[in-house]
This record gives sequence, structure tokens and C-alpha cells, in this order.
Amino acid sequence: MRQGTTVYLYELAWILPSIAIPVGMLAALVVTAFGANIHLPGAAGRVDPTKVTETAPFDALGVKEIAPGQYEVRMLAQVWSFTPNEIRVPAGSTVHFWATSRDVVHGLFIPKANVNVMLLPGQVAHVEARFAKPGEYLMICHEYCGIAHHTMAGKVIVTSEGGSAPHPNLPPQAGAGKAGARSAAISDPRGRELAGLEERK
Repeated sequence: MRQGTTVYLYELAWILPSIAIPVGMLAALVVTAFGANIHLPGAAGRVDPTKVTETAPFDALGVKEIAPGQYEVRMLAQVWSFTPNEIRVPAGSTVHFWATSRDVVHGLFIPKANVNVMLLPGQVAHVEARFAKPGEYLMICHEYCGIAHHTMAGKVIVTSEGGSAPHPNLPPQAGAGKAGARSAAISDPRGRELAGLEERK
């Protein structure tokens, strides 16, 4: 084989991957955007972080059973804690986490449950996980949020079948507001709506 041909093959070996990699990345973006329906957060999935505890569903923080074996957790992150910071569900449950931050960027990370999401101020985040085995699952903030970042943690307690029922663990401000009832709706970035909750007196 002549030297010129050899050099050409080496150049081709570098050129083809340099073309294939960007094309592959573009294809992946198209598939995730249109096939998996994954998009950048939009205004529909936002709440005013200064009024987050007055806006459904974050005006009633805690755990709620929405169907047999299905639980919804409405969670608020703030320096340097989660509310609620202890969640109880029976083994085999699927938990839908609806969460946001009221101040700075936080994270919600539950290593053993494949939960890993960033919580932006006022941006509604949704993630779900199934807790098949009883035990305690550590819940931590994995986005640096200040001097006491390392203390920001909680846990999901998964009880055996027939164990303790989940408790809402509501904070003092949950449900607080003006007298009367009000309803609201929030859409997540994928277009689903959360039903508004009546505000307690």
C-alpha cells in the first residue's frame, strides 16, 4: 500500500468519528425532545417562590395516598431542610414527588431509589420512584446551597406490609392563609395538571 493511501485512511479514521459524534448527539436530542417528550422547563411548571406556601399543591405539604399503592409527596426545599423531612410509606409503594425550592438551588437525591433531581426556586419538579423493600432511604441535597449544606437531609421510611400508615408531617405554615377556600392548578413541564387543594382557615 502506498504511503499516500495510508495517510488518507488515517485522516478518514479521524474525520468519520468527528462527524458521527455530533450527528449522534443531535439524534439523541431529537429523540428525547419528541420521542420521550422531555423539554426544558416552561412557565406552566412554575410558581412564585415568594408565595409558594400559598399556592397549591405546596399549601398542603406532606404525604397523601392517591390510589392503592400510590402516594404523592408535596415537598418544599429551603435552607437547610426539606419539608417534610421524614416520609413514611408501605413497601411496594410508588411515590410521586412534587417538589420546588423557595430560596436557592437545592437538590433531591435518594441514592437507593434512583431519585436525582435539581430543585430550582419556583420551578415545579416531578419524579417518581418505587420503594419495594422495607427500610430507611437517605434523602439528601446534592446541590451546594450554603454553609450548612451538609446538614440538609431527610429520610424515606418504608414499612413492611401492614405497618405504620404514612403521616403528612405538615409544617406550621402548611395550609395557613386567608379565611375561606381557594383552588388553583399547576401544570408540570409535561402538561399534566395537579388538582388545586382547598386552603385551610
